[in-house]
Amino acid sequence: MHTQNVYEIFWQAPGWPAFPAGYQSKIEQWVRDVAADDGKTSNPFAAITQYFDGSGPGNYNVHFGGSALVHAAPDSPQCSHGSICVSIQSIIDEIDAYRLSLGLPTGVGSNQFGIILPPGVTT
Repeated sequence: MHTQNVYEIFWQAPGWPAFPAGYQSKIEQWVRDVAADDGKTSNPFAAITQYFDGSGPGNYNVHFGGSALVHAAPDSPQCSHGSICVSIQSIIDEIDAYRLSLGLPTGVGSNQFGIILPPGVTT
């Protein structure tokens, strides 16, 4: 990947614990800061340039694609140990729904999606 568009999905389903106050804005700011340092060697993400593929070395070329707060109910049961569980398939489905809402392509490419779950929600 030579360019990374990073998208964040904050998943807050009905009945789940709330995100801490200011949490979403702090995560979004972190991704914006990573993007702002684009190309600088003072950031751990600059290590990407040591990796190569058929078209040359990786580039530290990060962009904040955006974020969304979604409220969809997952397709997952309660965990046996009392936590709220989300299946990997539910996470994939939620990422796909968000990706489709933006009209982004499937497959390996330059888009990265992070799904953020509130405290107490596990996979």
